[in-house]
Amino acid sequence: FVNGSYEAQKEAGPADYVFHLITLPWKLFFATIPPPEFMGGWLCFCVSLMYIGVVTAAVGDIAAALGCVLGIEDEITAITLVALGTSLPDTFASKTAAQQDPYADNSIGNITGSNSVNVFLGLGLPWTIGSIYWLVNFETEEEAWLSHRFKGKTYGASTALGGMGYAD
Repeated sequence: FVNGSYEAQKEAGPADYVFHLITLPWKLFFATIPPPEFMGGWLCFCVSLMYIGVVTAAVGDIAAALGCVLGIEDEITAITLVALGTSLPDTFASKTAAQQDPYADNSIGNITGSNSVNVFLGLGLPWTIGSIYWLVNFETEEEAWLSHRFKGKTYGASTALGGMGYAD
């Protein structure tokens, strides 16, 4: 049903039907996640993580294709378009929480929580995985840099700072 129920569907406008049709494949895709009652919730958790990986890969490919069509480098596309796409939903969720809560406590929690997750997991986890990879595969930093042929490019925080006007 559009808007969730038969009664709500009677009040739906044309835009509701359009958005329902656009989101229907995603709704069907995510409906295949098993309920958390199975296996103590672990099956739901693991399948959800796999789906997040699939959606992340799709977003990365779409962003790379859009950057290619517009002539934007992958690093700039990642810093601007993908970052904007992950931050806007948090902004709207915080706005909605602030409007519904008389003291706006939930919106403050959402802002600090989502930014903490973005910083600690979004930067910390890849950094840790990369550090372990480099430690296992290379004996010296010079060997690692030369084997990857970075040609003076740096990635991560220095790219973000370079995008803000600092020397790269």
